[in-house]
Amino acid sequence: MEYEEILEAVKERLPAQRFTHVLGVVETARILAVRFGADADEAMLAAVLHDVAKVEPADQMKQMILREVDLPKDILRFHSELWHAPVGAFIAQHTFGITNPFVLDAVRFHTTGRMNMTLLEKIIFLADYIEPNRTTPGVADCRELAESDINAAIILVYKRTVAYLLSKNATIHPDTIYGYNDLVSQ
Repeated sequence: MEYEEILEAVKERLPAQRFTHVLGVVETARILAVRFGADADEAMLAAVLHDVAKVEPADQMKQMILREVDLPKDILRFHSELWHAPVGAFIAQHTFGITNPFVLDAVRFHTTGRMNMTLLEKIIFLADYIEPNRTTPGVADCRELAESDINAAIILVYKRTVAYLLSKNATIHPDTIYGYNDLVSQ
C-alpha cells in the first residue's frame, strides 16, 4: 500500500481525536527526522501506524497476543495500555503489508522504548510524547530539549514516565528501565 492509502485506512480505523494525535505525531516525526538525519518517509510511515491498534478492545488484543507466535506474551503482565504497540506492529505487517523491520520496530517499541533504540525508534517514541496536541505537564521542557538533543529529550521522557508510573503504583516495563539506563550511561 502507498502512504496515502495507509493514512486513509488508519483514519477510518480511529476516532477523530486519536487521528488528530496521529497527524501531530506524523508532523513531529517528520521534523525530528529532518533535524537528526533520519529518513523522513520512514518516520512518517511509522508515525501513521504507531497507534493503529490503540482503539482495539483489550480482550481482543489479549487474544491476539496469546494466539500469534510473533507477539510477546510477557507484555500481558503489564498494563493493557502497552499492548497496542506490539499488536500495532503486527497489524502494520499483516494488514498493511509493511515489511521494513525499522518501521515495524518503531511501532512495536513506541510505548516502552528499549535499549539500543535506532534513530527511527527514538523519533517515534519522542514524537508520540511531544506532538503539539499533548498537554502533559512538563511536555514543553521535552520539546525544548528535542530542538537540539534527542537523547536528552528521551531521558526526560523516561524520567517523567517512570515518576508517573511510580506515583500510581503501576508496573514499569523492563524495556523502559533498560532504555533509560542505556541512554544515561552513554
